[in-house]
Parts: sequence; C-alpha cells; structure tokens
Amino acid sequence: MSIGRYWPLFDLRVVTPRLELRAPSDEDIAQIADRSVSDGIHDPAMMPFTIEWTDVAPPRLQREILQYHWGLRARWRPEEWDINMVVCEGGRIVGCQSLGAKNFATLRTGTTGSFLFLPEQGRGIGTEMRSAILHLLFDGLGAERAETAAWSDNSQSLSVTRKLGYEPTGSEWRVSRGAPRKELRFRLSREAWLARRREDITIEGLDACRELFGLTATVARSGHCAGVDGCNGGWVVASRAGATIEPAISTVIEHGYDAVAIDMPIGMPTTTARRSEIEARRYLSPRGSTIFPTPVRACLDATDYLDACAISFAARGVKLSKQSFAILPKIAEVDRALSFAHTGRVAEAHPECSFVAMNNERPLTSKHSAEGIAQRRALVLQHFGVEVAALRMHGLSATVDDVLDAYAMLWTAERFAAGAHQTFPSDGDEFDDRGLPMRIVR
Repeated sequence: MSIGRYWPLFDLRVVTPRLELRAPSDEDIAQIADRSVSDGIHDPAMMPFTIEWTDVAPPRLQREILQYHWGLRARWRPEEWDINMVVCEGGRIVGCQSLGAKNFATLRTGTTGSFLFLPEQGRGIGTEMRSAILHLLFDGLGAERAETAAWSDNSQSLSVTRKLGYEPTGSEWRVSRGAPRKELRFRLSREAWLARRREDITIEGLDACRELFGLTATVARSGHCAGVDGCNGGWVVASRAGATIEPAISTVIEHGYDAVAIDMPIGMPTTTARRSEIEARRYLSPRGSTIFPTPVRACLDATDYLDACAISFAARGVKLSKQSFAILPKIAEVDRALSFAHTGRVAEAHPECSFVAMNNERPLTSKHSAEGIAQRRALVLQHFGVEVAALRMHGLSATVDDVLDAYAMLWTAERFAAGAHQTFPSDGDEFDDRGLPMRIVR
C-alpha cells in the first residue's frame, strides 16, 4: 500500500518547463545532506541564512539536515505547516524551496525560503523555483499574499525577490554570527502576482493534500470556479486567476470549471413568476427591485419589445419590463448553451444577494452610488485581494460594476462547489419545461 494514502504530500508536484518541485523522500533528504557537504551551499565567508545551520561541521551537519526534514513532517498541523520541497532539474536535485504558514486558512499568507547548491547558482534556477512555489501558493492554495526576507547584502536573493514583483515592507537589525546585520522584508500581493502569472506551471496531487494545508472545501476548489456577469457584447469571467472577457457564454460553460455562477436567469417560467425571484426579492428588501422578472420562455421568440409585451401579457397577465427585454438576448444565449447535464455545476446567482451574504448579511448602498461601488470594491479586495478596474478585451468592454458583479458571482460559485451555498426557493428546486432548475444560489 502506498504511503501517500496517509501522507499525500509525497505525491505533490509543481512542474515548470525546466524544474520539478516535490516533497522529499528519505532518499532525497539523504542526497541533500550529502551534497550540502560535498558541493556546498554558499561561500563560507558569507552567511545567507538567519539560522546558521550550515556552520555545523560534518557529520553532525548531515544528521541535523535529516532531523530537520523529519521534524517538518512530525510537527505538521493544518494550523501551522512548513514544506521544504526538493527542486529537480532533469531528475537531479539542485536545491530546496520552502513554503510555510501559520493560520493559513484565515490569514492566506505564506512565507518562502530557498537554497541552491553552489554549482547550480547563477543559472536562473532561483527565479524559476520561486515562481513555481508562488504558483502553488496563489493558484493552488488561494493565498492573498506571500512574504520573504533576506539580508541586505544577499544580492542573489534580493534580485529574485524584486524581479518577481515583491514590495518592501521594512527592515530589522538582527544578529548574524555574533554581529549586527540588517534584514530586509518583502511582500507580494495577489494582485501583483496575477499581473505576472505564468500559464506554463502545473500542480499535481494537490487535491488530496488540501486538508493538511488547513483549507476548507471553499478554498480548496477556488482555483477551478468562475463567476460570470454580462457586459457590453460579451461576458466578464472572474476566477482566482483574474478577470477576463469572453465573447460567448458557451466557452465558459464548456471550459471545465468545477462550478460556474452566472448573473442571468437559468430556467424560464411558462406562466407564473418564479418562486426563486419572490424569495430573493424578499431577502433584499427594500432593494428587491434589483432582481428583474424573468420572461416566460415564449418571449425568446419575440420580434421586438411590443411583441414581447404581448406574449408576456397573454401568458402571465403582465407586460415585460424594459430591463428584462434588454437582457433577453443574454437570457437566450444562456438557455441555448445549457442542458440539464450542466446544472450540477452551473447555477444562477444574483450579485446583490451575493454581496449581502459576503457582507455578513448586512445590506449595501446602491451600486449606482460612489459609496455603493466603494463598499463592493472593499468586499472584493477583502475576499480576493483584487483591486477592481474596468476591462477591455477582444474589442469588448466591461464597466467596474460589471467586474465587481462577476467577483460576487465567483464568491457564490466557490460556495456552490463546496456545498456551502443557500438556495432560493428554500424548500427545494422548481423546474421549467426543459427540466432546468429555476433557483438562485448565494
């Protein structure tokens, strides 16, 4: 039986075009111990580490390296963990890259450190391995920030840190080899990482490790969910990788996300109003009018607004609102792209319901006011570490409130993926004549 069943970190991999990072086996640790002596890690005249572990003479140095790595496993807790991954180039160990955190599920902050054996230095490996661990931290674990530190005279480490977009956060005088020495500290925000995010780094074996990292199901699946809001000519799609604009909703639905929340009706009535809308308006009272009535399915065949009003009146005794008619093409596009098979992972949501839930059930000011936009910006920054701005891509444009709404949908999509969502109507789904659930999740 594989030991990975009980310690899945052994199967965790981060792979770049050049390197592989993995949790070390005992054989790997032995190689690290041997090469730390035979190849060396730094010029003996210069100490790059705050803990002077390389000043210990062999064979004690090798023993302490073994004990250190074994201790990381023994002390591992979801509330406090540290993984020191071996870095391999062409199957050969060239160094180690660490990532540690305390109370990660709450603070979303990780701290990195690393070393390379002397013969491997000066070949760009340091930047590549740091990029890999940051991908694990931000893309895999959903972090909001990364922190690191280096002595002020450690030019190699400082060069990598600055190259990858970290900002300085201060300094402190500490003792190194019995003398005062200045340590510089840095932080990389999620937003800064997203601006440099690489598409050629992959993570393997993470799903089985999430509990060990202290992640809830919501955070665990966050990298594979999307929130969607309609915009001028297309769709704003927000994920943990950032916000983009897609011309067609079918592209988003077929992308393979674990969950997608869309600000657009799914499931259309034939006569009476949807119970989901009635309950959602009650939830948002006194701002329930932000939820537009969903047209009856027959309105999809209307030739113009007057025709749509006539169809609606014949079916329900009320004319169609101009707001509902304006989004009729978007409703039709979603309806064409969806089948019942999609509805296990694709759900209708409403940004205002999501924002209220994000705000601990406290109502917000209208998004058409500066105060309302500021409130929503603050919530998105709090939950995703993103400063929202307008978008223009593929010749299409999205306003700030379009992008904000997409992130509110992402928040709900992650809850939906985790089974932590709530649903209108609260007493169970109702279905339209195509079998699509007429529900609003939050």
